[in-house]
Amino acid sequence: MKRSGPPPQPPELRLLRGNPGKRRITPRAVEPAPGARCPKWLDPAAKREWRRLAPELERLGVLRIVDRAVFACYCEAVAEYQWATEEVRRGGRIGQVKNGAEYVLPAVTIATNAAKRIRDLAGEFGMTPAARGRVTFPGNGKEADPDEQFFGPRPIPPPPASRRPKGTDRTKDQGHTNED
Repeated sequence: MKRSGPPPQPPELRLLRGNPGKRRITPRAVEPAPGARCPKWLDPAAKREWRRLAPELERLGVLRIVDRAVFACYCEAVAEYQWATEEVRRGGRIGQVKNGAEYVLPAVTIATNAAKRIRDLAGEFGMTPAARGRVTFPGNGKEADPDEQFFGPRPIPPPPASRRPKGTDRTKDQGHTNED
């Protein structure tokens, strides 16, 4: 039976995002070990993507050993997208058969499908632009507040009220007169 609504997120990702729903975060009973290793069977371009992102995802606590296959799929999709876009640059987007009919080259379809997989899998690890906007990274130039884990981030105080230039009368701005 399929669940309705968005899929549940791991506690680490919810904490990084500042727990936007302010719901209780239950720690996992068994925490998967960090240190997912790059599979030997990955394409060389996919291995480069793994080496580029895996250290940062591990530092954030998002990439674990059990996530290896999903992250490998992400890296393969990136390699496939790179290959397909290079093919499109070389051969164009449209092909033509002998009778003059045009068709979309397979590299265009491959690039489109790879881009969809990248977007879907990147969301699993909090790497899409929308997810990155919701994530609050530790540090951010300020001391960590231990209360944030339980109460969420502190509200930002409003900026100080701007001062009115001398000589302006507040009652005149609001349409009131001083005459009674």
